[in-house]
Amino acid sequence: MDVPKKGAEFTTETIKESRREYKKDIYQPWRDGVLSREYLEEYGTSGIMAGEKEIKNSKYVWGDTTGNWSRDKSKGGRPKEWKEKYVKKEWRKE
Repeated sequence: MDVPKKGAEFTTETIKESRREYKKDIYQPWRDGVLSREYLEEYGTSGIMAGEKEIKNSKYVWGDTTGNWSRDKSKGGRPKEWKEKYVKKEWRKE
């Protein structure tokens, strides 16, 4: 099976750096029909409709993206206080 190759990206270094700096704000809840574990850890189920089966089968789907290794250092995402109130403890990465 042929895998699409990443093409040339025409953007500034500032934009690339901002994408790395605020990576958590870029995550989408679904990728190829699979619920993103990264999204659940950051936002819980706020803003999405997901059943218990989909939540149980969620996976880390954004691991192949550039800068994923540094997502814990991202300035983006919800404040810790909000997560403690609205994101179930078993979903949170602490």
